[in-house]
Amino acid sequence: MKYIKNMLTLSKKNTFLFFAIPIILVIIHNLSINNDIWFLLNHGKYVLTNGFPTIEPFTIHENLSFVMQQWGSGVIFYRLFSSFGKYALFFLPLVMSIYMLFISYKTCMLLSDHRYQLSTYISCLVVAFLSHFIVARPQVFSIAILMTELYVLEKYWKEKSWKPLLILPVLSFLLINLHASMWWMQFVLMLPYLVESVYQDYKKHTFHTKHFLFLLPIQFLVGFLNPYTIDAITYVFTSYGVDEINNVVGEMQVPNIQHPNGLYVFLSIAIVYLSYMFYHKEKMTLRHFFLTLGTTFLALSSYKGQCYFLIASYFPLAYYFRNSFLPANKLKQPTITTLHRNVYIICCIVLFTLPLTVICMNNQVSMKSEVEGCTNYLLEHSGIAKEDIILYIDYNNGGYTEYRGIKSYIDPRAEVFLKANNHEKDIMKEYNRLQRGDLFYEDFMNTYHFTHLLVAKGDFLYPYLERDSNYTKIYEEEINDKTSYAVFARSDLSQI
Repeated sequence: MKYIKNMLTLSKKNTFLFFAIPIILVIIHNLSINNDIWFLLNHGKYVLTNGFPTIEPFTIHENLSFVMQQWGSGVIFYRLFSSFGKYALFFLPLVMSIYMLFISYKTCMLLSDHRYQLSTYISCLVVAFLSHFIVARPQVFSIAILMTELYVLEKYWKEKSWKPLLILPVLSFLLINLHASMWWMQFVLMLPYLVESVYQDYKKHTFHTKHFLFLLPIQFLVGFLNPYTIDAITYVFTSYGVDEINNVVGEMQVPNIQHPNGLYVFLSIAIVYLSYMFYHKEKMTLRHFFLTLGTTFLALSSYKGQCYFLIASYFPLAYYFRNSFLPANKLKQPTITTLHRNVYIICCIVLFTLPLTVICMNNQVSMKSEVEGCTNYLLEHSGIAKEDIILYIDYNNGGYTEYRGIKSYIDPRAEVFLKANNHEKDIMKEYNRLQRGDLFYEDFMNTYHFTHLLVAKGDFLYPYLERDSNYTKIYEEEINDKTSYAVFARSDLSQI
């Protein structure tokens, strides 16, 4: 009980140190740059060089309709990388995590009536749980945008002034251009506020809902201000809830409590629900009830859904627990001299910058693909021009070879390979059938006439290729005890 009491009365100087925990976790998660970065860099480079594509330009497939739904994020990543190298991609998520801590803290302070200890604890917990999402991917922007939206909505609710809502169309514009598939989430998160607004207007005979009714059409119409107009807006409806994607993309699978990541999801949910179960001094608001209920469904539907639960279901606890903490003006703050304050600030800066300096000086940030060695060999010894290579490669690694300028069979942009999006062929379904052994080897090879294949030993094609006289293994590389890759070339390449 003594420790709990201390937690309730910590000074601002001491609670500030808690912010180091989520920041350290974000640093750890970004020591190895996410594998999706390759196709994102490719997107950014293409837009800056050629404009916005409507036909997919990086694969061996022809005439695939294409919506580059993350074009804005790709441009930002490519600009940073081309100007400052891999450390820009390391520091960007770190900067975004600091913003997320800030906006979460502001939201909690608003709801808790300036209980800074409570606001600090909740904000740190949220960003700590979010840390594995805060990487160099478009979601680092969309999560921050949605957190900002929730702050704006809570500020509107607190002040009953329409002015904070004016930023919502701006957020809509940013979201559709940075991460279009997340655009509809802004309306999903707004629904509980709309429901409670209608209920309160009915109960009190007011009409505050008019503010929402005025801004919602503007917010929606702003979504058309993107290079793909309606196609970007409707992209999510043809890209999610598809078995072909869910079978391959780990973050789209249903959380399994027997897996560490699944346990992580259920733990984050349990903290919220146990808080409501065992603390009964406050009533839950209608909007917070629907936010928690709706995002719980999303979190239990897929690993990716956990991020929505974290940003929408934790900050209401600041309102729920506010009476267990004293506001700042009722807490006795220790008196410190200007010298002590400056020394404290300098120590905090040193403690924050020292590990980052060590990481940079020792080149501890990794941005390397497993197939880099095989790709280098292929480019140097293919025997044909890079533009003439027709490459088979697996789903996870195709983004890297395409970044190196080799047109490939598939890459991590799963939704691009759905017929519902490309209007030509269900390539994702074909790939899944191939890896399950449901597609006949010779039929597949005769369809594409690959000049080269870069395959892992665990790939379904590997044992067939070793026995196929039409292909010759020209290179092999062992990555670790469990992973090795080989490059196969078509035997008649000299005749091309």
